[in-house]
Amino acid sequence: MDFRHIKAFIAVADTLSVTKAAERLHISQPPLSRHIHQLEEELGLTLFLRHRHGVTLTEDGTRLLEKARALDAAGTEFCEIARQMARGEKNRIRIGIGWGLWDVVNRLRVEFSKQHPDITFEVRDVYCSEDIHDQLKTSALDLVLARPPFDNAVIDARTVLPNGAAINGPAELSAQLASRPAMLAQALTEKLMIYGLGRGLDYNDMPAVRGINREAARNDYRFSSLILGIVMSTPFQMKTRADSEGKSSVY
Repeated sequence: MDFRHIKAFIAVADTLSVTKAAERLHISQPPLSRHIHQLEEELGLTLFLRHRHGVTLTEDGTRLLEKARALDAAGTEFCEIARQMARGEKNRIRIGIGWGLWDVVNRLRVEFSKQHPDITFEVRDVYCSEDIHDQLKTSALDLVLARPPFDNAVIDARTVLPNGAAINGPAELSAQLASRPAMLAQALTEKLMIYGLGRGLDYNDMPAVRGINREAARNDYRFSSLILGIVMSTPFQMKTRADSEGKSSVY
């Protein structure tokens, strides 16, 4: 039995008109009529009586209508659950985290989840380079955040950056980042600000970010300049004062 036949039956029963039912289903009348005839032939029953002004349900049609609605609802629910399962699999990222990195990675994960609530994470510990290599090689993990050494024979370091540049390995990535210091400084400042503030950034924070980067540019984008700019920024100073006042009120 085709679900299109069930939907056609319900639409015609609701409107008591093939013309109106076809408009409701966004199809022409001939295929809709075929769906009804095919359903009647499959069931061995007459569902509608045709007349000049439209159609009316037969007694059999009336008795089957609620069953058809239940079947249609079950089919819709089945498809939606299947889509949710498919999205869940596609939107699941399996991450391995090395020793000493849990706190940093967890903060980034929390902020990322706020911006992308449809993405879920499956996180586990990785203990040594052999463990990392095995889990990446068998696709048990999608991503590992850990400290070197790594086996280059296992890790595929090829990718394409958002600007279209193809890279292969850390050296080429470093070269690409070094060729765009302003872009790198902007991204790094935002991530460090998120970590320092313990929350995501909003439009009120962006003037501070731009100011930090302007000052860093005058200092040849030194890392120390970025750190000093963040520590002295208004958002960070406000957080520091709020934290201090909160501790004082406790005592």
